[in-house]
Amino acid sequence: MKKIAVAFTLLSCFSFTKAHAQHVPPPCNDYERTLEAMRTADQALRHRIGELTRFPQADAMTIKKVTGHIILVDRTNTAKLVSLVKQCGWPRPKIHGEKAVDYAWLIAQHADMNQTAQRTFLKHLKQAVDSGDSPAYTYAFLADRIALNEGKPQQYGTQVENKTECDVVIVPLDDYAKADARRKTVGWPSLKDYVFLLTKHLKEKGCPAPHVAIGTELPPPLYR
Repeated sequence: MKKIAVAFTLLSCFSFTKAHAQHVPPPCNDYERTLEAMRTADQALRHRIGELTRFPQADAMTIKKVTGHIILVDRTNTAKLVSLVKQCGWPRPKIHGEKAVDYAWLIAQHADMNQTAQRTFLKHLKQAVDSGDSPAYTYAFLADRIALNEGKPQQYGTQVENKTECDVVIVPLDDYAKADARRKTVGWPSLKDYVFLLTKHLKEKGCPAPHVAIGTELPPPLYR
């Protein structure tokens, strides 16, 4: 009698769990909110590291600890986005929400430690741009990011190195004439005009003698 009661209890629990699971909406129904939570974790830590590095006396151990948390969040977010894209496809504004597209793009930008996933995201992003579901700049930024991760020159000129607050170097490009043509398709100014605008911006920020140039040497890969 006792064994029958235990079996009945287990069966009841199983039936409830199964019935309950059927009422839990799939992740695609909550795509935008899930991506927003992932973005919030991403940005909170990066804002924290930005605050710390503004001060010369910032504790090196604290910076190292926050950087470690950033790496962990990036890896977690990348794996989660891979799973979401497999289940739901790349987010589309009319289906998943206007902000979902930007959230997914930001997470893809920071997927530097998984180049296979980042390359897959780029393919999805290209299709999204071609279909009008994502702004052209999202593809440009991610394409340049991947190029740097692979030790190659960038194509659009989106990636810069801040040597100091008043010294900015645009990472080398593969072909300057082609880069200007690509930038035009995105609606951006030429590289020459971009240098001028960056210089003007730094002056407005208070830099007495800002320096903006196009670099000649590739920086180390972005991934850690």
